[in-house]
Amino acid sequence: MNTFIASVENLPSKVAGIFPGLCISLMVAVSATALGVRFSSPVMLFALLLGITLNFLYLENSRCVDGVNFSGGHLIRLGVALLGLRLTFSDVAALGLKPLIIVMAAVSMTIAAGMYSAKKNGVSPKFWSANCGGYGNLWRVSRAGNQCRVGESC
Repeated sequence: MNTFIASVENLPSKVAGIFPGLCISLMVAVSATALGVRFSSPVMLFALLLGITLNFLYLENSRCVDGVNFSGGHLIRLGVALLGLRLTFSDVAALGLKPLIIVMAAVSMTIAAGMYSAKKNGVSPKFWSANCGGYGNLWRVSRAGNQCRVGESC
């Protein structure tokens, strides 16, 4: 309990430590978005170029290091997770429940077949996931071969 109270009491100093770098990261994100919209170019390109030009703010003795590290770690992970959730929910809502059940069944069968194959061939249980991945890739390649034949357009 005392550890939680101590961490809450130190919260303003932690926020003050990441605030300058967080502002710089926000400025780069907003500027890159505005440039990407204005010039109809990839936003990531402008973000990289702006990041390169603002490299001097990420020196070891700079006040921005903690905030840039926070943005590059925690905020990036949060953004990727939210993007994945948005795509997943929108896809399921658009397609319905049937494709979700088909994908879940296909993944389960791939894992089960990989585990059965590994067990039957005497592979150690710690390598079963690699065997399942190989089994999934084999299935994908065989499906691609059935769809696109040599000399035909796909």
